[in-house]
Amino acid sequence: MGLEMHPIMVIQYIQRVYIHINELIIKIPLMKMKNRNQILFVKNRNQILMDLWRIESNSEENKCYNDELQLLEENYFGRLSEMFIEVRILKKPGDYVISRTHDDIFRFSVMSEEHKIYHLLIIKFNEIYSFENSIYPLAPSMAKLIEKCIRSPMNVLSAILRTSVILRHFINSNIDDKDDYSLSGLFLKRDDIIKTEYLIAKGISADCFLGSLHTSNRYEQVVIKIMHKYSHNELNNICRELHISNLLRRFISVDSVLPVQSVQIFQSPYMMIYPFMNCGSYPDFAQRMGQHLTFMDKTEIAQIIARALGDMHFLGLLHCNIGARNIFVRKTMITSSKVNNCHTFHCYKYYLGDFRESHIGKIKKVNPQKPINIRWLAPEVFKTEQLTEATDVFAFGITLYEIFTGNLPYFTMNSEEIRIKLSAGHRIRPETRDIKLPSKVLRLMRRCWSTNVNERPTMNGVWLQLKAIKPKHECSECNH
Repeated sequence: MGLEMHPIMVIQYIQRVYIHINELIIKIPLMKMKNRNQILFVKNRNQILMDLWRIESNSEENKCYNDELQLLEENYFGRLSEMFIEVRILKKPGDYVISRTHDDIFRFSVMSEEHKIYHLLIIKFNEIYSFENSIYPLAPSMAKLIEKCIRSPMNVLSAILRTSVILRHFINSNIDDKDDYSLSGLFLKRDDIIKTEYLIAKGISADCFLGSLHTSNRYEQVVIKIMHKYSHNELNNICRELHISNLLRRFISVDSVLPVQSVQIFQSPYMMIYPFMNCGSYPDFAQRMGQHLTFMDKTEIAQIIARALGDMHFLGLLHCNIGARNIFVRKTMITSSKVNNCHTFHCYKYYLGDFRESHIGKIKKVNPQKPINIRWLAPEVFKTEQLTEATDVFAFGITLYEIFTGNLPYFTMNSEEIRIKLSAGHRIRPETRDIKLPSKVLRLMRRCWSTNVNERPTMNGVWLQLKAIKPKHECSECNH
């Protein structure tokens, strides 16, 4: 009399066998097959996949779970970096999401019970879906693949990841997290239209154009940055800047951050969209304004940017690219209506921008010998090879010099000359002897670029000192 097994028992047995076979398969990378035995092994692996799939298809009822409606592909994210998923999407143990890599491979990401985030690629073989380097579970769709993980009596996902995982909450790309900045409109779709009008600037990593953005619900003038590279690393850079700038816009105390408005990352070339600043960057604005830009105007600008940087540091972020060129200006018209009169006047708003080099954390490792904004670089970086809050403060001190004088730091030297002097240990700083400024401002500048890191103020301290400057200082306490 033959031994008969219930179909569900067969599947449970397959799950147990899978755990052991999977460990063997992981040890042999599929892309590094050099001899005949390895090739035969992979052929046998593929045969195992097909055999297991036939057994399972014949044994399992064709059930449709309510959760599958959430797991449809229209609710998946498009291309994202792993960093973006880790810092923005997954918040609690059991949160999981499906997105795409730069190469358009589907990726499953989940937060474990230990608050660690894991990523698994989803592969498709002969219309069968499975996780990379795993022969079980198998499914005819990604939705059913995840459903099998949820309903697995053996918790097959925990076996794959070798840690405790319980799938609780699928993150739907079409539903916003109200506790964080909105993702709505950040990722452009194929029917959105981007038009470039004329080139604004050419850069190392991208070219910037003035242009327009047409979406289903708006048309507006924007700045379009077309990236030179189309790669996994560029996707990481774009997602990091997108996250940091929008996190700041959501949480800092005043409207003083120029965020990434949206990105086009579903095809080549990658593009980033920014709000149009009709007065450009601070150096151009200051040159046009000339004497009309007063000392107190400059103090207000410095104060606004210092406060934004202080908030960045409070949130555990570094800017790493501070300079007057990354302060942007927008002119806005304001209408004041009263009972008898209606007056229209303009005002200027100032924004901190360019978060491409910004960093999540307190320390960023760098190589000072590689291209870097050397005119704003703190001298200790040549020894520590680290950017910190203190190096941001140093760079802001140099930026104060730019704001109040209109001069480029070390304008008599080129970048290589500055690098040679700094790397040799020379103490070089912008010349301030003949600058007529209140002594409080000069002292603040010099404290910011102090060689002794411990003598530099915090960015919040810089903001408070700038805030304390009153209009009367414009004509008194000047350095002669």
